[in-house]
Amino acid sequence: MDAFYERLIVRAATIDELLSADFEPLPGQKGDADLAGRRLAAWCRSCASGDWSLFERRLMRDGLTLAQALTRFASIRRKPSAAPPPWIADAIWIDAALQSAGEDAKQPAAHDRAEPCAFEHLLAPVVLEAEARLCSNVDARALNNLTESARASLRRSLLDELSTLTAPALYERFDQARKAQPCRPLRHGRRRPPRPRHRSTISSWPK
Repeated sequence: MDAFYERLIVRAATIDELLSADFEPLPGQKGDADLAGRRLAAWCRSCASGDWSLFERRLMRDGLTLAQALTRFASIRRKPSAAPPPWIADAIWIDAALQSAGEDAKQPAAHDRAEPCAFEHLLAPVVLEAEARLCSNVDARALNNLTESARASLRRSLLDELSTLTAPALYERFDQARKAQPCRPLRHGRRRPPRPRHRSTISSWPK
């Protein structure tokens, strides 16, 4: 598996995955311990309203101590013998669809369009690929029960949900990319910011 996806499996792992037998702790640095402490504190606030005694009893119910949980939030790796999590297969095709987004990317049909949503041009290839994958796994006779307007409505619903879910993180990344690009000079000493380019911005993200 590509090294990027190996890192993604570790960095995007859920708490249950990190605490499972598929992962093992590694010797860490001081910064890792600080990060682990912040992650554990966030978990405590989420499940026990910041009550550490209650949180510790919660861990004990699962046969864990605070120290054991802390090591799983610091330096950790997935065991070579562990099978990849089921969600990574979706992450791979979603990443490929995002990388295909750009000025020449296929856009939704006219009847799909309603009020614009954030990053719809970037997310459109993901929606179209999701529809293609759904159609390949559903009997054609069942698909024929859906009119084109119904399928367009499903595409739009997915696009809206993806936009709501991803917009905060995407705004942050594109804002960073915009600030890193030089402005083009105009007449009278004014400067114009460069036009955003989805493909070049996404391709520059570290992997």
